Parts: sequence; structure tokens; C-alpha cells
Amino acid sequence: LFEHSFFCIVIIPYTYHKIMEVDEKSSGSSSKTTTITKKTSIIEYPSLDISKYAASYTSKVKVDRLLHISRVCPSKKKECYRLAVEEVKKGIDVGIYDRVMEDGQKLLGASECQFDAAWMSQQSQKNEKQVRYLEDEIQRWRNLSNREKICSSYLEAAEYCVSIGNFNTAISRYIEAKSYAGDTKMLLDINLKIMVTSIKSGQFGHVKSEASHALASEDIFKDNKFKSKVLCCLALYNLYNGRYKEAVLSIMGCHFSIYNSFPQILSGADIALYGGLCALASFSRKQLKKQVLDNTEFKRFLELKPKIGSLIQSFYDSEYSKVMSGLNGLRNDMIIDLYLFPRVDHLLTAIRGKALVQYFSPYSAMDINKMADSFKVPVSEMESELAVCIGDSHIKAKIDSHNKIVYASKSNKRNELFANVLNLGEDFERDMKAVLLRTSLIKNHVIVNSRADWFSGHEEDEMGGGIMGMMGGMGRRIMGGGGGGGGRRGPRKGGRGGRKGRGGKRNKL
Repeated sequence: LFEHSFFCIVIIPYTYHKIMEVDEKSSGSSSKTTTITKKTSIIEYPSLDISKYAASYTSKVKVDRLLHISRVCPSKKKECYRLAVEEVKKGIDVGIYDRVMEDGQKLLGASECQFDAAWMSQQSQKNEKQVRYLEDEIQRWRNLSNREKICSSYLEAAEYCVSIGNFNTAISRYIEAKSYAGDTKMLLDINLKIMVTSIKSGQFGHVKSEASHALASEDIFKDNKFKSKVLCCLALYNLYNGRYKEAVLSIMGCHFSIYNSFPQILSGADIALYGGLCALASFSRKQLKKQVLDNTEFKRFLELKPKIGSLIQSFYDSEYSKVMSGLNGLRNDMIIDLYLFPRVDHLLTAIRGKALVQYFSPYSAMDINKMADSFKVPVSEMESELAVCIGDSHIKAKIDSHNKIVYASKSNKRNELFANVLNLGEDFERDMKAVLLRTSLIKNHVIVNSRADWFSGHEEDEMGGGIMGMMGGMGRRIMGGGGGGGGRRGPRKGGRGGRKGRGGKRNKL
């Protein structure tokens, strides 16, 4: 009887461990496949004033935003292309002119959009000639070793490359100019230009490193507008990578003076939109109150986008029907935004999930029909939203689809106990192996001496042996022998006995 009971005690944890592994694998695979059905990206937005919207931006960002709206809102396509054609005619970027004018001519006709091939050819030649001239200027001032002129010539070449749409070359010239910057203010200005150019290129690759360098300087905090521009670039980088909390923390540090002074990237209404949505997706209710609703500086941005302010207030007041209707009302604004568009469904799902968590957390069971009535959504949509939240581990619950009830899952203390025991056993096994390994190394004299002992023992013995002597001595120390120089004929016996052997060998050679 004792043997059988001992056998059970040994086997049960092992089999339980295997069952746990299977459950973890199955739960992991199911969470990966849990998704929410995406709604169509083609919208109708009759109340959108394209002219007023586009007036907040300049240069390439304005054209990119207009082209994006034309793709997602077909009813505004012609108006977007009219404004885009006017904008590209102001610049010297032949590539974007060719792309916009070609599509615009098909859409608007030759009467409204006249394609000037002669201008394109002449401007291309001018651009190539000017780029060669600026490169020659860089080389000339480098030969004369004039640091100030070298920096200015690099900056001039970079700015011209930006104007013709060659962003990669522009970034490389800005980076080279940093080595010749005369003071901290100029270096910070170059950091910001690299970030702006990287965002215009659509790659965001240099934003984080340049923002880190800029924010590490004390001089940046003397100019609120400049600091806010850097923080906006960093926020866009985090938003692009789906790091909503980092994005909103950057936006909360922006000063209101930037609301109309950064048109080459975003507007004040965009700051309110990005900050409000990211705060809803990442902040707790307490953080919303402290860092958003009580933030006097950010509330000035919210006045530029009243729908965001009312949405945040409704979320804080637990008015879930207003939250859902507010999110549906903001969906069009999110889709027409160039930087929010890739994250629309993910952001909306995260915000709805937080609202569901906040609503369901006090209860052990809840009728889905009642939840659907509170959120003013169909029962089927509410059930799918709950399924997504459970799959993403926002809510620990189970859905009874037949009776339309969701039950809170209680934690299994027995499972947690076995998991803790297995983790402690693995930690103990790893520590014991490390102790045994160290003991074996010490027993076989496979040790490394301290730095001071190493150099004191080799300062004179290894001086004549050069690199090979030091390597030979290192090998003998590791294998357990003495620390003599290279080329000895026999084992070292005491003190400096090896020197004679080395000298003898040198005399023979």
C-alpha cells in the first residue's frame, strides 16, 4: 500500500504538468486566432469640409492626407484631387507631381488638370544640376576644413533633397551635419529635422533615437514650442507601433502653443484626437481623471475637438451608451486620418474592451441582453465584443451563448499551487546545477584570477613573450598550469624558473 501511494504521489504532478502544458498551448493558439470582424474602410462623410481640413497642413503631408481621404471617401475624391493638384504645382518634387497629375487627369479631365511634361523635364534637369552643385559645395568646404560652412552646406543639401522628395539622402545629409554642429541649439534643430523627414518618408526609423538625444538635453526645456514638436514626433512614432500609453504620455507633455505651429506634421485637433483615443485605450479611470480631465493644458486641445472631450467625460462617468455612440461617431474621423487609419479597429476594440471590463468587473454573472441594452448595441455584437475581450485576456469570464449569460471565471487555487511548485522545483534544479558546476571547476582548478593578480604575475614573466607569450600563459592558467610566457620547454617550477628556459630558447633561435 505504501509503495502504491508513493507511486501516486510521484506520478500525479508529472501528469498534471503535462495536462497544464496542453491547456496552455491550446489557450495560446486560441487567443491568437481570436479576432474581431473588421468593418469596411470605405465611408461616406458628407459633413467633412475638405478645404478647412487641408488648410491645417502644408507640403507633402497635406498631399498625402488628401490622397488618403480620396481612397477612403470616394464622394470627396474629386475635391481632394483638386486641392492636391494645386499643392503639387507649388513645389519642385517631380515624382509626386507626376503621380498626382496622372491620376488627377483621369479623374478631373484635361480641362481641370493639365499635365505639363515640358515642366517636368526641365525641373528634373534643374534638380539634378542643383544636387550636383550642393555636393560639390560640401566637398569644397571639406577640403578647406571650415566646419561652419561644412555644416551649412550639409543642411542646405538636405533641405533641397527634402523639397524634391529624396528623403533618404536628406536624412543622411542631416546626420553628417550633426558632426559639424556649432552649438547645442543647432544640434537640437537638426534632431528635429531628422524626425520630421523620417515621418514624411513614412518609415519613422530615426524618430526614437533622435527624440531621445533631444530630450536628454537641458536646453530643450527652455523652449516649450520646440519641446512640444519633439514630443509630437515621438507620440506619432509610438502610435505607429501601437504603443498607446507611451504615445499619450508624450502628448500630455505638449504645450498649447504648438496647436497651429507644426503644419508640416499635424494640427492641434490631431493632438486632441490622438491623445484622447490613446488615453481611453491605455489609462485607468483614475489616470483619466488626473492626467486628462484635470490637465489644464490638454483641455485646451480638447476644445479644438469637442467630441473627444465629451467621449472621455462619458467614459469617466460610466455612461456606456454615450461611449459607444461617441466611438461610432469618431470612427469616420479616425478613418480619414493618415496615421490612425491602420489602427482604427485595434483602437476601437481596446476602448470598448476597457468599457466592458469597467462595467462587468463588480459582477460574477451578467445577462448579455442587459449589457447590450446598456451599451445600446445589438446582442450579437455585444456577444462578439465579449468574446474578443475574453480572448485578449481583458476579462476572465465564460459565455453561455445559449442562455445569453456571461460568468466570471474564478481562479483555480489548486492549479496555481501546482504551477508555483513546478516553478520552484525548476529554480532549485537550476541553482543546484550551478553550484555543482562551480564546485567541479574549483576542484579541477579551472578558475580565473582577479585582474590585479593576473597583471602582477605577468608583468615581468610575460614581458619578453609578447602576444604569443601572454596567450600561452593564459592557456596554462585556464587549464590549471602556471602562468609563464610562450615558448617554455618544461613546466614551471617555482618563482621565475621559466625565464631561463625562455632565454635559452631565444639564444638557440
